[in-house]
Amino acid sequence: MTPEALGRCMICGARVTASFWLCSDCETEYGLGAPYRCWPSWAKQLSEDHRQMRLSERDRLQAGELTFTDAPEAERLAYGEINDDPWLD
Repeated sequence: MTPEALGRCMICGARVTASFWLCSDCETEYGLGAPYRCWPSWAKQLSEDHRQMRLSERDRLQAGELTFTDAPEAERLAYGEINDDPWLD
């Protein structure tokens, strides 16, 4: 099972680093470059839903339901980047 939220934009699903919720295109298109407290209610709710999905995926990853070979996003979350180190011999 591959994660759907880890390392993904909460709106369009494009890849983002784990510390971001939005890709730059969605941030610009929806005007979400402002501080969180200024976001519209729909964006705040979407970010909360997305946060819950990320937490669930992180829990499944730690429980062994997801693996790093299945989820490059998890490697980015753990190490800040994806590299070409082989996971399997």
